[in-house]
Amino acid sequence: MSWFPFFADLNDKPVLLVGAGEVATRKADSLLQAGADIRVVARELAPAFLDWQNEGRIQWLAHEFHPEHLQDVFLVVSATGDAEVDSQVFKAAQARHLLCNTVDDPQRCSFITPDVTDSSPIQVATSSSGTSPVLIRNWRQRRETPPPQHTGTLDN
Repeated sequence: MSWFPFFADLNDKPVLLVGAGEVATRKADSLLQAGADIRVVARELAPAFLDWQNEGRIQWLAHEFHPEHLQDVFLVVSATGDAEVDSQVFKAAQARHLLCNTVDDPQRCSFITPDVTDSSPIQVATSSSGTSPVLIRNWRQRRETPPPQHTGTLDN
């Protein structure tokens, strides 16, 4: 096992998200569902971010990343798609001993996010440590296949 799996309580925890494009939007949506207090650094905000900002659900800190943005954060996600910026964010997070996920760049991650099927209260997370997204999609399809109709219900 090359990665230790765990679920984190992000409720009201400050999370720095660098980037506000399409990929960052998906990350932000998941973080918001987990109750994170999202602080965003991005040149521009995608429409969903503008809505979240207007609703008071995120805080837009700045247009450019500076290491000071890591002050008092619990977790860091970099989703800029700009290798130079993502590298700067990761190095600054490492220097502060903060967990950092750089989207689609496992070399610049101190944590990775698995594929999650959420059937609250049950959550199933699957990961290939970033090596096989196709295999993970296949597993997701298997998990989401409904059980046969003759399957009984489970009681306490």
